[in-house]
Amino acid sequence: MAKTPRAEGLRASAYKSAGQTRDGVRVVKPKTKPQNFTSSEIKRAVEIALRELQQSKPKPSLAKAKVPKVEQRPDGMFAVTMPGKSKASAKKATQKEALDRAKELDPGSRPIAKRVRKSTGKRKGTWRQP
Repeated sequence: MAKTPRAEGLRASAYKSAGQTRDGVRVVKPKTKPQNFTSSEIKRAVEIALRELQQSKPKPSLAKAKVPKVEQRPDGMFAVTMPGKSKASAKKATQKEALDRAKELDPGSRPIAKRVRKSTGKRKGTWRQP
């Protein structure tokens, strides 16, 4: 557990809270007068940062998206699975053919595909939207 910041001879309550992030981290106000910025500049920066945190929404997971999915089967073929279905709607030899077939089956959506190899900064088995 992280210790609260303390100066010698002062209680932890000497620090005032400016706000709290979504994950529970407290933003504390400075205890002393600022040396480089005015108090109003710091207050405005903290308010803007907190407002941006509240407005930001996490990206929805592609795995839960209601779009056709293309993934490699154990036999090496690529299966096209439609949303809400457990069986494959089509099987193709290559991922590109399977993506083209998924676009034919559901023309209004962008199908997603599971990565079949590791690429820079990405993991094998994660979903991507080509």
